[in-house]
Amino acid sequence: MMMLSDEARPLYDAATAAQTAADYLTLARLARKIIALCEGNGDKLGLAWGQYFAAAAQFQRNDGSGAARSYRQAEELFTELGDRMGMARCMLGLAAVALDINLDVAEARRLYDLAVPIVRESKDKRRLGIVLGNLGEICRMEGDYDRALRYAEEAVTIFREIGDSAYAGWQYTSMGHYHLLRREYAAAIESMHASYPELLKDPIPRWFAWYFDVWFIIAAALDRWELAARLLGFVNRYRDDHSTPRLQGTLPWLSRPIERLSEHIAEDRLSELFIEGESLSLEQARALVADVRV
Repeated sequence: MMMLSDEARPLYDAATAAQTAADYLTLARLARKIIALCEGNGDKLGLAWGQYFAAAAQFQRNDGSGAARSYRQAEELFTELGDRMGMARCMLGLAAVALDINLDVAEARRLYDLAVPIVRESKDKRRLGIVLGNLGEICRMEGDYDRALRYAEEAVTIFREIGDSAYAGWQYTSMGHYHLLRREYAAAIESMHASYPELLKDPIPRWFAWYFDVWFIIAAALDRWELAARLLGFVNRYRDDHSTPRLQGTLPWLSRPIERLSEHIAEDRLSELFIEGESLSLEQARALVADVRV
């Protein structure tokens, strides 16, 4: 098995930590350093990881073409090196680009079908949990909410077992959305209330933003329009503050309730509610939804 060069190892470790913390600005900077170093010293494994990290950072900026190009360059290097798990991670990255940016569900499914057997072979529980969570999102795009929920339930069990609270929170939030799509409003709210304590244990802005996006969708589904407007004002500002743009894959469920706000609330009042939401802290935004019931 090839090993990273001594020079690349600390940069790889720092990039892994930045990716885990969803610090994508730092990840992009470290990826550039890894690529420059490994192009110079001939470290192909380090170069593969540098391209992979660059792709992950580009993906979070909604740069689908750049991310796909970097993932493919990384995949070619991992293939040359015989690193099957590296290949699988690149396939999963390309699937995320297909699903969340290009809205190409068929291509995402094709790539997952190639990558999942490799991930299962690896016995990497965290990676398997992430794969299952993303499979749930593919099923959601396909309209198969029952299977999406089953994948999410399996994923959250894995994340709780290994103590990964941030990703457990992500899956509880997704379960909330899947229940809502099945018109199971009480179950949706129950899942959302299970999510927040997990997210607090390991705060990552990306998952808090998704959490409040789903609460916005729930509030709109319950005709709680003023609450929905405040939540949208909050989460839009929160995403701006933390450089966490929405991925295209979430827009099919967000665009219609956003449009409907103006149908239910006068323009002047809507502006006031957005401003109120923008002024909220994370804790205050959470307090708005803490007692929501059907």
